[in-house]
Amino acid sequence: MFLISRLLGTVSVQTSCLYLIAGILLVEILPDLLPIWAVTSTLLFSGLIFYISIRLQLNRDVQYILSTLSIVAFGVCITHIEIYRQSHDMLPQTGRYAFEAVVEQSELRGQGQVRALLRPLDSYPDTASSKSAKRDLKQYGSMRLTMRLETMPQAGDRLNVAARLFPLSGPFLPGMPDYGRSAYLNGIGASGFAYGVTKRNEKTDKYAFSDNIERMRNHLDLHLQETFHPQIASIVSALYLGKRDRLSADIYTLFQKSGLAHLLAISGLHMALFCMSLYGLLRIAILPAEIFLPISAHKIAAFLAILAGFAYLLIAGTPVSALRAWSIAAIILVAVIVDRRALTLRTLALVALMLLIWRPSYLFQPAFQLSFSATFGIIATYQMVKGKIPRRGLTGFLIGLAITSLAAGIVTAPFIAYHFAIFIPYSLLSNMLAVPLMSLLMPFGLLVLMLDTLGVTIGLLTLYEGGMFALIEIASFFSRLPVAGIWIKPPSFTILILWMLSICLFFSRRLILQTLSILGICLCFWQWWQLVQPDIIHIYHQEKPVFIINAPDRLVSTHSLSPFWISVIERQVGQKPLHLCDEAVCKVLLHEASVHFVVRPKGITQACNDMESMTISLIQPKYPCKAEARMVHLVPQPAHTFYQLDLSADTPVVHLETISQINRPWRLFETVR
Repeated sequence: MFLISRLLGTVSVQTSCLYLIAGILLVEILPDLLPIWAVTSTLLFSGLIFYISIRLQLNRDVQYILSTLSIVAFGVCITHIEIYRQSHDMLPQTGRYAFEAVVEQSELRGQGQVRALLRPLDSYPDTASSKSAKRDLKQYGSMRLTMRLETMPQAGDRLNVAARLFPLSGPFLPGMPDYGRSAYLNGIGASGFAYGVTKRNEKTDKYAFSDNIERMRNHLDLHLQETFHPQIASIVSALYLGKRDRLSADIYTLFQKSGLAHLLAISGLHMALFCMSLYGLLRIAILPAEIFLPISAHKIAAFLAILAGFAYLLIAGTPVSALRAWSIAAIILVAVIVDRRALTLRTLALVALMLLIWRPSYLFQPAFQLSFSATFGIIATYQMVKGKIPRRGLTGFLIGLAITSLAAGIVTAPFIAYHFAIFIPYSLLSNMLAVPLMSLLMPFGLLVLMLDTLGVTIGLLTLYEGGMFALIEIASFFSRLPVAGIWIKPPSFTILILWMLSICLFFSRRLILQTLSILGICLCFWQWWQLVQPDIIHIYHQEKPVFIINAPDRLVSTHSLSPFWISVIERQVGQKPLHLCDEAVCKVLLHEASVHFVVRPKGITQACNDMESMTISLIQPKYPCKAEARMVHLVPQPAHTFYQLDLSADTPVVHLETISQINRPWRLFETVR
């Protein structure tokens, strides 16, 4: 306790959280991981420095520097430790495999498809395919597969599977999030599609604890589908169980364009409403006992609400946003028990520290970034203006709701653009209407579900469904407004780091730091504005190199693309019609100049004879064109690549941007095809 008190006197919890994040991010720029002996040595050395800086009577500035270095080094070490403690490998190459597996999780994906997380038990030759490989798949951890089944398998079921498996996907395009990191650190070593699935007939009642939780979630989900209107049931299942697989694309689009997509997930708002409403109900129920027994109703209610919130967290699948919200709610309720105040930036930083020490990779997950940035913006803004707005009455409530919604929307806007490439101009207005309604519907729905188990809903079910339909109408109204949910160019990850650092400095109490934050925010927007779209996108689709010209009004591709790849490319360049170049040469407009796009050898002659246009060719000409002709020859790259062309000079200049070639166990670039 002495060391902790001395540390908090030198480096605050908020500052310690920032330095820990700096250590985690430092690993991102390292070309290679440190060997385990170097990680152990660094951890011991940083602990020694920390002890010396706190224990000895050193100068305060020296203590601060040494403490800072030890926290940053600790962040580097725990990031390496999380990677090294993974006991599985990543599948090295694409192939067909047959194996026996047990289901860990499953969810519907629409159109008769099921997405399941399987744990391989044994491999065997696939008699249906001569190309199947015999390989022990247990060393690759869990497999995430998409399959077609009439009935969804339950957790703990055993299946015989024949599937085409792929290594984990890194960033789909340069600058995009690295989805392979999260999958690998969650124990997944491959993904793919199952073309043959047979359920084994073994019967067992001995399931793992996680299997029982997952089976209970599926059972509750089926009960909700039978209880509520189909459109409402999918939303209720997402709210209370965290199962979003039944949400239709239309419903999700309505909520996304209106800025209410966070209401379709178990976010911090839902967890806070669950814990606090349950705390209020329990306090009212236990209050009469205070007359006869020497107990404190509010403290017992707080303790029971913590336990119920944890149970709800398990049923919801422990998403990061709900885990963060439960942690904060638990600290607040513990503060109620010990008669202390807890809802501060210090509490938020403490929760972030605990989660990041446990799983440093949370820092790169969208749920963590959006959840903590939104909560930070709300708490920091409220602390700044709490003495300047009315604290009671309808006016104070509306002003407070508007300020907090605006703060959360501004702070999270770059993160939403980075992950979803969307800007929501009506988010403030839609949330001012929807959040108060949700604050009523969340505890009311909990009451309806409790009464439904007793068979005495007394018409409350219809009333609750009416409220949910009103929520859908709010989302529908704002999604239909002009420029609702418009595409916006995603920022780089560097811009996100600079943005959040600037926001943190803005809420400090020092004028010089606030001035620096304004400069940092301006620099963020300037760098964001300076980001250019790629002129040519090079990807591998179905093991073939594909080139897509990003013309102002359309995309011109050498091959047809799947809906998935179309959505990925549109995330980078906006929604444009896709035109397939099925001729020897296609004419496109690029940088206000006419360009010949040559995809077959016989188009070379036609392009070379047109001296007024530039040529982008996939074919290397056997003979040089005329001296006046300008040509760029595209050569397939080993990874997905952006091409940026400078056509102002006599000789065109080509700039390449590829996926960062860092050495990580979930990034095998030789298998990108």
